[in-house]
Amino acid sequence: MKLNLLEKLSLNEYYKVIIYISGLILIMSLFFETKAIDQVIVQIKAVKAVILGLVLWLGHEIFQTIANYLEIKRASEEDCVAAITFKYIFEIVILVVGLVIVFN
Repeated sequence: MKLNLLEKLSLNEYYKVIIYISGLILIMSLFFETKAIDQVIVQIKAVKAVILGLVLWLGHEIFQTIANYLEIKRASEEDCVAAITFKYIFEIVILVVGLVIVFN
């Protein structure tokens, strides 16, 4: 009997990695005491990072749907490129703002 807990874990997007790592930090902070940093601060930052990952995931899905809609409608190539560029700009802005909020 082979037990592989991470076999079906799909971390193919950066926001899933953020959720996974911050979730692990949150769970570990509940059971292990840190001496250098206050326990409550670690937990608050981990929760903020989980929320950041969820917001990025939601934003990615919304803008991916918009880009797919434009491709289905066979919009001009400029519109499609503009939608995809806007999606990436949105994700970068949300990521930067979220990281500032998490680590502030």
